[in-house]
Amino acid sequence: MNRVVIFVFCAALSAFSCDDAFDPHGEFVERPVLYCVMKAPAFGLSYQRAMLTRTVPGREMLVSPDGFSSPFISGAQIILRAGNQDIVLQESLDTLHMGTPEQLIQLMYEAPAVPLRPTDGVTIQALLPDGRILSASTTVPSYLYFELSYHFPHGFTTDINPLTRGTVWTFRWKAPNGVLHFPELSLIYRVLRTDSSTTYRMHRIPQQFLSVSGAEIPAYPQPTYEQSCGFEFAAIDSVFARLGREEGDYLQLAIQSLRISVVTFDVHLARFYTSVHGTLDPYSIRIDQTLYSNINGGIGIFGTYVESTLEIDVDQQYVESFGYVKN
Repeated sequence: MNRVVIFVFCAALSAFSCDDAFDPHGEFVERPVLYCVMKAPAFGLSYQRAMLTRTVPGREMLVSPDGFSSPFISGAQIILRAGNQDIVLQESLDTLHMGTPEQLIQLMYEAPAVPLRPTDGVTIQALLPDGRILSASTTVPSYLYFELSYHFPHGFTTDINPLTRGTVWTFRWKAPNGVLHFPELSLIYRVLRTDSSTTYRMHRIPQQFLSVSGAEIPAYPQPTYEQSCGFEFAAIDSVFARLGREEGDYLQLAIQSLRISVVTFDVHLARFYTSVHGTLDPYSIRIDQTLYSNINGGIGIFGTYVESTLEIDVDQQYVESFGYVKN
């Protein structure tokens, strides 16, 4: 999660209601808000951060020089327990440029070296200056192992028999119920320009192209609780064919690989995401639905996520059929 996303999440958290539906005409009650979303790295230790604030009616989240109108809570002690270690998060001021002369000053709590691993149980506890205690716990999701509907012995190609292999390339995985997945398929390639500069790119591939009013519109995977995702071979062909035209003038376009990627939110982060964005059923209507919170003693979200990836080689003849080279 980048800093802009943290700000958006924290602004959304200010509208939380733990017990009742949010009532804009009711009496305002100040509540502490704790936001901490952590990504488990593939290896090594990771930098993690948390934001601690309070609900403030009708105020922007800007820190005033005197500090009195700031919604951020300073002087708290936040302890993160991960990998059987207790890690104290330290205060830090972070400047976020919003594209205007105004700057957003965020008070963050951070730790540079956190041992966070899949299936680990992690907890957080925040002791506020006024004596209140916030706490939460969660479990880091597991990495996914992918099963492909077809394994290409010499690298990916669409030069296969559709009668026996079908017209859709599908990858599947197994995961516990309640976690939310964000699947993607991307093309990794390198472009050598006429000025001898080299650019490395990643091009996201749609599941299919839909014909809308005579135009082809890409349809990309949506967040899902399902444990599979499919891509039409015709859509992948179309991306390869368009690639050279989209890049314009170049000396060489070298294909490296296809990358399967699935970001998995833990149960709490999944519930928070769906409460913000509504149900994953586009035909449902949300009525008086509050934002999900798992923070004891306050409101907010404490969650984790992992990203599982798999690199797929691309067949050389398939690459050369489009006029490209294999990296």
